[in-house]
Amino acid sequence: PARPRAFRVFTDLQQAGFALRPFAYDKPANVPADLTVTVDMPPRAPTIDQTTKPVVTDATNEAAEAAPPPRKIGFDGLDIVYREAGQEKVNASMRFADGKLTALTAKPITLGETEDLQLTGMVEDGKQVIEVTAKQFDMRKIGDGGNPDIETQGGGMETFFNLFMPDTLLAVQIDRLLGRHDESLSSFSLRLNTDAGVIEGARIEGVFGDGYELYGEVARDSPDSRRFSLQTENVSNLGRLVGFLPSMSGGSMLFQGQLWDRGVDWSGDPARATGRIDIVSFRAREVPVLARLLSLASFQGFADTLTGDGIRFRRFEFKYRVEGNLIKVRSGRLNGPAVGLTAQGDFNLSNGEHDFAGTVIPAYDINSLFSRIPIIGRILTGRRGEGVLGVGYRLFGEAGRSNIIINPLSLFTPGIFRRIFELGIGLSDDEEDENLKLPPRSYPGEDD
Repeated sequence: PARPRAFRVFTDLQQAGFALRPFAYDKPANVPADLTVTVDMPPRAPTIDQTTKPVVTDATNEAAEAAPPPRKIGFDGLDIVYREAGQEKVNASMRFADGKLTALTAKPITLGETEDLQLTGMVEDGKQVIEVTAKQFDMRKIGDGGNPDIETQGGGMETFFNLFMPDTLLAVQIDRLLGRHDESLSSFSLRLNTDAGVIEGARIEGVFGDGYELYGEVARDSPDSRRFSLQTENVSNLGRLVGFLPSMSGGSMLFQGQLWDRGVDWSGDPARATGRIDIVSFRAREVPVLARLLSLASFQGFADTLTGDGIRFRRFEFKYRVEGNLIKVRSGRLNGPAVGLTAQGDFNLSNGEHDFAGTVIPAYDINSLFSRIPIIGRILTGRRGEGVLGVGYRLFGEAGRSNIIINPLSLFTPGIFRRIFELGIGLSDDEEDENLKLPPRSYPGEDD
């Protein structure tokens, strides 16, 4: 029998209270609202003639085992209409082919703090073109999860990205982007171009409330790699916008590197990405992990400062290599007049497991003077960025839960021997990686 080509579902939502996360909007209970969803289904797939039984061989079984599972039936079309308090809030229509979005139309959307959001999508000459504009968009709850007590099958961001075709042009223009901690980004624009599923070019721009700019780009620089960068003269604005270390102030940041198409870098070593991060001239406050580390290392005065005016740092830098789901951090250094810190280790992107080790250096300016003496300085201080006196540490654990171990015996051990007493992972020699050498950059306030 023929199956229905379309389904329509109507839901009365007056008694329901729920959140529309993409718009950071919470609908209170007992407010009149309803949702109508219309789904257009594809024609029924042709059935297999069962009158003739296929010949089953070992090769047939092997092919069946190797074949991917059949694709789930998708939609040909999806129409959504949401009304609240007698007003039409959302009216959007989408069309699909082979699970990919081919057409998108929507009336301007205003929900909560999001104003005049307009979405359009089409396919031109085989390329998917999606345009997003808004007078104001509230992104404060985009990263928030749903109900942790409810388990769902699949979905999430993977399902969202599967809607994009291999060749896509995405253009976003938002007059004002609202972030966390009362931070915003004006004149925000994002332009992203993919070919065969690979980001060939991208550019992101915006201006923070204090006038500092945010700029980033991705561009191909060789047949096998693409370079990327993200920079701003006040990284604390970006941190507040996304809700990361909101109590930090100042900091000129340059985050850059290479994306490797074939999974190996110039030297043939496995890598999805390599690069480095540099941040100069900033003040850190309310960093729980750093406060715990300084306290356990018997530097309670510095830990207390983190909860007050904060600690001023001149530079934070590290190199990284991404292999599979593992980020390998090398040559990590954080230093200021009062305290310094080195770090190397690994972070697992899939489960949040981490394992780092390094040295905490008190009175950094005085302690590190000896490192400038040829030969003797290397013996006394160890690797670059350390001092005569330093306490070895190890930081390890799972997502949201870190354990810290301090080695007090390393405090009065000359730097060249300190690695013998170091706890945690084996740290590599601090040698320069030719693949990670970057063009020089001048930072404001670097010599302050």
